[in-house]
Amino acid sequence: MPVSPRKEIYIGIGLAMLAVVIWSGNFVVARGVIHRVSPAGLAFYRWALASLIMLPFAWKRFRSEWNIVKRSWHYLFWASLTGISVFNTFVYIGAHYTTAINLALIGTTSSPIFAILLAKIFLKEKIGWLKLTGLLICIAGVVLLVSRGSIENLIHFRFTAGDAWVLMAALSFAIYNTLVKKKPAGISPVNYLFVVFSCGTLLLMPFSLIEANRLAPVVSDWHLAL
Repeated sequence: MPVSPRKEIYIGIGLAMLAVVIWSGNFVVARGVIHRVSPAGLAFYRWALASLIMLPFAWKRFRSEWNIVKRSWHYLFWASLTGISVFNTFVYIGAHYTTAINLALIGTTSSPIFAILLAKIFLKEKIGWLKLTGLLICIAGVVLLVSRGSIENLIHFRFTAGDAWVLMAALSFAIYNTLVKKKPAGISPVNYLFVVFSCGTLLLMPFSLIEANRLAPVVSDWHLAL
């Protein structure tokens, strides 16, 4: 039975909110393991595992859609770079300099701002009053957060290293969100995720190896799992 346009909107909003909840959990994990796993290593292990989980679900689609994937390599490269490799690594680097609350709040409030502006510039999407209201709320939230509710703090505000990394991560994810709207029609959603996860993992591999040679090895134990 076909889904009504209004119901599709509600489903989309619900899934977007669920993504924000899961995304915020990512910030908590990032902060919790800063002394145990390096940033690029954490991103690499995360997406390598996600790619393996997706493999049995996407393999048939991947084989049947290989020609489309191959023709779309440039698009998939940028989607993988911005949404998988850069975004998560920058979040994990930022976790070394700021709190999990700042990671989550700055990341989740600034990314929609970037996404709306990029969609306006590159996709020519209109900014209606609902989007504009949401945009202003996001901006107010960012200002309130970074100023801690103090005009004095706002006047003398200086970005910390953590704030800057998270903002760059949010911009990267906003670029990815814009790219998603241009996903090649011939690539199914499950295959798209598998390819983007896998390509992002491969892009992270050399940086993960560099960190592994320079930093202490990851200690896998129950404390890390918890």
